[in-house]
Amino acid sequence: MKKTKKLLTAILLVTSVWLAKAQTSCPTTSCSAPVCEYVCNGGFNSYSGLPTTFSQATLACGWSQVFTNTLIPQDRADYYHSSASIASFSIPCNQEGYENFNFDDGYVGLVGKPLANASPAAKAAIQTTLTNTLVPGNYEITFYLSLADEYQYNYKNSFGVEFPGFNDFPGSLSIWYIDPTAPTTSVTTNGWTKFTINYTSVLGGEASLRIGFMPVTTNISVTNSVVAGNTPSACVAPPATGINQNTSYYFLDNFSIRQVSGLNVSASQTSACAGENFTLTANGADTYTWMPGN
Repeated sequence: MKKTKKLLTAILLVTSVWLAKAQTSCPTTSCSAPVCEYVCNGGFNSYSGLPTTFSQATLACGWSQVFTNTLIPQDRADYYHSSASIASFSIPCNQEGYENFNFDDGYVGLVGKPLANASPAAKAAIQTTLTNTLVPGNYEITFYLSLADEYQYNYKNSFGVEFPGFNDFPGSLSIWYIDPTAPTTSVTTNGWTKFTINYTSVLGGEASLRIGFMPVTTNISVTNSVVAGNTPSACVAPPATGINQNTSYYFLDNFSIRQVSGLNVSASQTSACAGENFTLTANGADTYTWMPGN
């Protein structure tokens, strides 16, 4: 009697759909983000009001400004939206340059200035509460930056990401700093540069996150001079002289934190005769769909 072998293939279907729709008032409950997404309104699309002046990043739902210093007017986190009626805070043309949004209809602008050029140093950062507290495991943090046309400097070890109270970044550091001068992550005025951080939460418990220019206690020298982009005449002119030559200003968009599933699927044997039993084992996801199911 000839035995017929049947090859069984297990396919895991993972579906995540998130339709981002602008909200003109911030929800009183948690936002409707994918279950794997830990940042609400990472595209700065939803707002409680449209920007009309400086330092209004808090109009973006779920975000607050971390550092404020009334002595330094450029120490600010600004908000830009395509629906803004004030041209200085619109998209793509605004007070700091010309840049289309990378995701949704909004982005924020953060200013930084090293200690040598401002005492105390100018620093702007924003903070959000995560949709869920992190659990031990691996995560991918991504965001996009664009250097504003009105500014021409990137500063190394100045702009970073922080989980307040935790030191789980590589090297047991509390802040992960970008290197905007590296060839693969050079932040320019034309388009967006993507940054990716592979983060491991050792004990879990991270509930909030900061991103922006962190406190600077020592002088940070200029590491890279960037040629200004081609700014349309309706926008500000490229930098020539003055304070902006020693200042960095980044547009920030599409911030995301997602858990790396580490999905594993295995079978006790790769083939079986008709009627023979074997075991399929999977881990790393919440639900599984096996195809075919019979």
